[in-house]
Amino acid sequence: MSSPFNNINIIGNPNGLAFYNGTSCPLQPQSDMHYPDMAQKMMVDGLKSGLTLKEQGDIYKEQMDVMESRLNIISGGKMITQKHIDEWCEYLAADEDVMMSLWYINVISLEKMKVIKNDEMNGMMYCHSHK
Repeated sequence: MSSPFNNINIIGNPNGLAFYNGTSCPLQPQSDMHYPDMAQKMMVDGLKSGLTLKEQGDIYKEQMDVMESRLNIISGGKMITQKHIDEWCEYLAADEDVMMSLWYINVISLEKMKVIKNDEMNGMMYCHSHK
């Protein structure tokens, strides 16, 4: 017997979903942005500039705390709309691409540095394509 789901293509975001405190980044790129490589480079560059991994982790965590809490304040804890995203970007004085990249790179870095665990509240979730 044929399943009605046999011909459905599920195409996942190649970058996965980046969660922090249970909130997923509201912006998702549709092409592979190589965020793990960018996160690794950011950590190495930080070490070269004299920052320890602990210091970097503290900085990235503080950035994420501000980004995530402001997003939830703006949205009132409800479904995030484009209006909320626009206000969020304006408040943090950055465009959508910068906010998206910073969110993804910080989450990946914090996970690598073991500042956050990849669990039901934090970390990366990947959906793979099925054909």
